[in-house]
Amino acid sequence: MKKIIITALLAAVPVFGAAAEIAPGAFIDIGLSRPSGMGGAFAAVSDDSNAVFHNPAGIALAKKADISFMYLKYKWMIPYNYLVGIMPVGDRGFGAGISISGDEIFSEQKIILSYAEKLDRFVPFAKNLAVGVNMKILSAGFGTDYEAGGEDRITGSAFGLGFDLGAIWKFDENFTAAALLKDGFSYVRWSTQHEDYDEGVPLTSYLGLAYSTDEFILSAELADLDLIKIGLEMRFFTYIDLRAGLTQTLDSESYREYTVGLGVRRINFGEDDKFSVSFDVAQVFERLDSTLKVQAGFQFR
Repeated sequence: MKKIIITALLAAVPVFGAAAEIAPGAFIDIGLSRPSGMGGAFAAVSDDSNAVFHNPAGIALAKKADISFMYLKYKWMIPYNYLVGIMPVGDRGFGAGISISGDEIFSEQKIILSYAEKLDRFVPFAKNLAVGVNMKILSAGFGTDYEAGGEDRITGSAFGLGFDLGAIWKFDENFTAAALLKDGFSYVRWSTQHEDYDEGVPLTSYLGLAYSTDEFILSAELADLDLIKIGLEMRFFTYIDLRAGLTQTLDSESYREYTVGLGVRRINFGEDDKFSVSFDVAQVFERLDSTLKVQAGFQFR
């Protein structure tokens, strides 16, 4: 019964506004490990491969190429696989990501292609201002072919496109601001054996701010003006990052979610420390059940 309830939540199309952050629906990102450990407040922090899913503009500010993989079981039942990579080149950056999720009842696939560029040459007074865009290719399959109660179950598929547009501005050594429009201009065509219909993915807006030093990062984010996220990442012993996060809705039926995370990062090797590896774990305490996220990465320059 519990699996049926969770699958119904994942298959709900569509979910609106900040609710999509709390109960994921079709083609909604549930967040990678490091951002999740910070409560999802990552739009203004995006400086690694996580930027592909959390703010593509951050790719242009990244200092290293980065490839990472994450596996999890949402609510300990629904499998998710993420593979993502970025390649900064001068004042530009390129990225790509893929996520595959679901089971025999409902499955989703998402391919993301990212591009980001600094605007220093166009806006000389705004150093380290960058914009980025994602193009998403979306597909899904749902239902099974067996008969139940003498009637065929509904089966079908979906295919569509979506776009994200982000901006990030590191306006001094410590402060960074960001804005993101996620799933703008999305279009999804759903098809069943009975009918075809069109339904997009809900647009979500984000405003973020981060304060960072060599010892810690403190970030905050406002989603759709009714969901606030606060995150903290603290560095210990050069290689260890401890994280904590809070997500709080601002409506009358408020909902609060806590996260904690651990990162083992900046483990360098090779000539002139050109290569490094990272491992990130996050535990998200949510409705119905919690979710453990494990991510491994490889960075090089």
